[in-house]
Amino acid sequence: MKDVLDIIGQFGRWQLFFVVYASYRGILTGLNNMAYVFFVTENDHWCDGHLGEQQLTQDEWKERFVPYDKDMESYSQCEMYHKYYNQTGHVLVDNDTLVACDAWTYAEHPFGNTLTTEWNLVCDRKWMRSLVQSVYMAFLMIGVLIYGIISDRWGRRRTMFICAPLLCVSAIATVFSPNLYYFLVSRIGIGLGISGLQVGAFSLLAETIGPKHRIALNICYGYGWSAGMLLLPGIVWLVQDWRKVMMVSAALSIPIVLFLPWVYESPRLLLTTGDREAAVKTIKKIARFNKRNCDELEKNVELLIEERKMGCATNKQSISILGLFQSPMLRRNSLMLVACSFMSYIVYYGFAKSSTTIGGNPYVSYTMSSLLEVIGYTISLATTKYFRRRITIVVSYLLFGATLLWMALTAKENLGLRITLMVAGRLFFTIAFTTKFVFLNELFPTVARSGGFGLSTTVGRLGATFEPWIRNALSSLGEAFVLAAYCVMILTISVICMMFPETFERELPDTLEEGEKMCRKRVSSKETVRSEMELRDTTGQLTAEDVDGDMVHKC
Repeated sequence: MKDVLDIIGQFGRWQLFFVVYASYRGILTGLNNMAYVFFVTENDHWCDGHLGEQQLTQDEWKERFVPYDKDMESYSQCEMYHKYYNQTGHVLVDNDTLVACDAWTYAEHPFGNTLTTEWNLVCDRKWMRSLVQSVYMAFLMIGVLIYGIISDRWGRRRTMFICAPLLCVSAIATVFSPNLYYFLVSRIGIGLGISGLQVGAFSLLAETIGPKHRIALNICYGYGWSAGMLLLPGIVWLVQDWRKVMMVSAALSIPIVLFLPWVYESPRLLLTTGDREAAVKTIKKIARFNKRNCDELEKNVELLIEERKMGCATNKQSISILGLFQSPMLRRNSLMLVACSFMSYIVYYGFAKSSTTIGGNPYVSYTMSSLLEVIGYTISLATTKYFRRRITIVVSYLLFGATLLWMALTAKENLGLRITLMVAGRLFFTIAFTTKFVFLNELFPTVARSGGFGLSTTVGRLGATFEPWIRNALSSLGEAFVLAAYCVMILTISVICMMFPETFERELPDTLEEGEKMCRKRVSSKETVRSEMELRDTTGQLTAEDVDGDMVHKC
């Protein structure tokens, strides 16, 4: 008896159920992570004139009371001329005095009722728009760190039993938000729920699925994320109200709770902790679900526990994140990867937002952009198997940077070309980012792979937290400046990636010394050795992050 998978099966009916369950969780992640694109809008607006009191049309009101900026070719959005009443009760205007708006009238938006219009997130409250996404992403990042500890200490199943109801309840609470601050607190609950489900689900998947099935699953889980992104514009188009969108989100989260009874604890974790009784019970449930033979189950479990005790005494011990900074080349690589992750997450979420503001029908442009991401995941299945990492990443990022620069230089009137460039850019970015995800895992030695990946992903989510503020600061200069800034970031990432060692078809390093040696030695010739998945299966070092299908978003 070599492994618990010899008892429960490499990939049976229960694993298939849980793959579907985890992928469905990805749909909820994509839907909630990208909701801000449709909730926070750039509506045209002007001071509310209380037209009922003055019997004026909107056009008459703006012509008399709202200043017109000839350079911008638009009416002022935050100021109006001072109005007063004469003795007969007629309203008069003082064209020499400007006052700030205390209420606004909004032009219709394709997304219907949004946070911007409901809570007046304009003018001196415009900065609050950035809170909608940054607070959510911050607690998504914090949740991964917290639930990583909880999941390892108290189990994957318990983590998910906490987070699934938290997600559902928080989504329902969001629907009834009376103000922005209540909404933000509810979104924090959603972020914590999603992050905990991610940690628990993918840890459990990594520990219950055979190695032959992991490579495809590693990337194909991204389809769950993409399905959520594709579902979102359809929901918004149908309901035209952010509260109703959250009602649908809350309804879609209910199955995650209903199917929890069939989510079992990780047998591998129970064996590692020596919980014999719970291990036997759980393994028996999964084996019966998979219609596997349960003869001599208790004896086999006892053997597995003893083998794990012996293995723990001989296996190399993992090191902390700080261990990555003990050697010069690994320290250099770690810092460069952190910088790449920080910038790439900023560009990803910012570019996703641009897909709804580029012009034309925002539903069509966003959907086309998301579809190209699905195609990008599919192409990545081939690029990660047959092509070198550095050349794939650098070429894809450079092509993406070229589309960004081209978009920045293209007139807004040339809408067809801009949309074509946008969807092509999304494709190039997805290929580059997905390949970089695999590349990242191969660069770190086994003893520090989890810590290195966790550090890079955490800093990436930190970038996603800052993205709304960066975009808000640059948007005042125009969309071309925003795209140009993204282009500079992508070119910087490309330059950094060219300085990494190639890892394609190379034996992965196990120790810090091997990792340092690989970083110093730039190998150009192919070395036919064990694949990454074979090595991980041998060392038992595969972690939840190694199979996280949300790789961007991670999501």
